[in-house]
Amino acid sequence: MKLRSIAGILLLLPAANVAAQSAAAPQQSNAGQIDLPNYNGDHWMAVSADDGSTVLSHNLSGALCPDTFRELQLTNVRSYAPDGTDVSCSYTKGSGETQTTLTTYFFRKADVTGPIAHQQAGNAIIQRGETTALTVSFNEDHSARCRQAAAPAVGEQVRLRQHTADDDASQFSFDMGVAIFDFTTESGAEARSALMTYELGGWIIKMRLTTPAGDGDEGYAYACNYSGLAAAGTARILDLEEAS
Repeated sequence: MKLRSIAGILLLLPAANVAAQSAAAPQQSNAGQIDLPNYNGDHWMAVSADDGSTVLSHNLSGALCPDTFRELQLTNVRSYAPDGTDVSCSYTKGSGETQTTLTTYFFRKADVTGPIAHQQAGNAIIQRGETTALTVSFNEDHSARCRQAAAPAVGEQVRLRQHTADDDASQFSFDMGVAIFDFTTESGAEARSALMTYELGGWIIKMRLTTPAGDGDEGYAYACNYSGLAAAGTARILDLEEAS
């Protein structure tokens, strides 16, 4: 699959993905016991969706983490700050060198903007190649192509949430960091990793997806597409009133 072949698809799919999340909107707060590593009941509320599945709602941002994202399963939730202002949800499928992992982060920190957070995250990824047996390289070409595909879809959701009146967005400014990295393990297995970062309603939203390289551009396309879908979906559902 060529990355440029999914560009048009990426602009269409987030709405369907968001609609599915909206259909699974919380209806009650008695979803039962959550058996996930690091789950903090002070920061998350487990709720039941219309379809009977369990959705985790972040108390401060209103971000929703359903029990599945496409074929990926919710496997971990983390709180990095005692007050709940820095959290994440992780989804996985497969294991070992065939594992795909998507982690969505929601946080707000003084003096940390979206661009700063993106740079810090990118530097941390590169440093893994300097401190571990993993070989890491920034892929400038696929980063640019992924940004061209994903930014319009995510930016449109952010524009709508900010209630911008200008339909053609000529007065709307949106900055989203997009970076694609190539990984090679010590055994020679290759993987692709996408990083997307943007700001909305006082929160910084960061998506990180790592997946096997696959054939040709398959891994690049998967990483870009799924990160873009998650980023656009989160922009649609974030609770701006709570964030303000």
